[in-house]
Amino acid sequence: MVYFSIFFVLILLCILNIVKNDNRELQFATIPMALALILMAGLRFETGADYGSYKAIYDITANEFKPTYGEPLFAILNYLIGATVNSFNALFFVIALFSVTIKFYCFKRYSKYMFVSIILYFVTNYLSQDFGQIRQGFAIAICFLSLKYLYEGEKRLFYVLVVFATLFHFSAVIFLLALYTDKFKFSWAKMLVIWSICFLLSTMLSVLSSYVVLLDIASKGNVLGDKLGYIGDDTYGVKVPINLGMFFKMMILYLATTFRDKFGQDDKYISRFINLYFIGGCVYFLFSFAEIYAGRLSVYFIFFELILIPYIIYCCKETVFKLLFFGVFLLYASYLLYQQLYVIKGNFLLPYKYIIGF
Repeated sequence: MVYFSIFFVLILLCILNIVKNDNRELQFATIPMALALILMAGLRFETGADYGSYKAIYDITANEFKPTYGEPLFAILNYLIGATVNSFNALFFVIALFSVTIKFYCFKRYSKYMFVSIILYFVTNYLSQDFGQIRQGFAIAICFLSLKYLYEGEKRLFYVLVVFATLFHFSAVIFLLALYTDKFKFSWAKMLVIWSICFLLSTMLSVLSSYVVLLDIASKGNVLGDKLGYIGDDTYGVKVPINLGMFFKMMILYLATTFRDKFGQDDKYISRFINLYFIGGCVYFLFSFAEIYAGRLSVYFIFFELILIPYIIYCCKETVFKLLFFGVFLLYASYLLYQQLYVIKGNFLLPYKYIIGF
């Protein structure tokens, strides 16, 4: 099976990455792996979540210029592809080309162990967004890239890229919160207290959201109404239950802040990535009254566990402890892959089908 084949190759590359303790020695493998993921996402046929929805959007916008149909830039891209090559799969390929390439570039720039980031990306963001919710997957890539300019003090370019991402998926506007990641440095205990408060506040928001349903705001037929329409929905508007992922987030935050604060294992970026992850937890717990809001809004920040986990492994002094930590995270990655393939309804990842019919 193609998913497990890629997963096992990535495991081997992760082990080599950790043992060699240097990203540069494995640069030869980055282009083939990126190409494999681009082709896999770009040439799929009737595979992945939202495949049918995107086909319907393409059929509407590919032959008629409708920039106000959903997110403007995505509608325009559909039209341009329809006017040139007229291929639905060309849309997937173009999105995958830029989304995967940008993320690989950023992993190389920020990750202590690039292939540890890539294997975690594969079982999370790749299969969920780049293989399903492609607009948001692309928006996440653009937001990730925007950090380069934020960290270098070029805020105008940061704003431009976030606006660009928002025009592909409106939820990306929340990434403007990244502006404040250099404004605070909390201990793990303080962060945990704030997350707990956010979780309690979600109950109040749940009560307020019921008034939105009662006022029937969600049926107005506009973009805001469509987004508010998820409130009260039996599938998307359900409350997030206490789950394993919540405790995993707490563990990641604890380990990252511990290595940063107690052992002086810091660099010019890691505190900001910890703060981004913390903001993601705040958003996740605050909007936990509706599963789709918690997931769609927090993912722009929770995504950075793909940077924090390699950092945690890197901070271990002995190679044997690095591999031990990797083994723990690998178990979690394996669990996530199983969830993606066999448990989560609507993913439609199995069987994987190419556009060429096999």
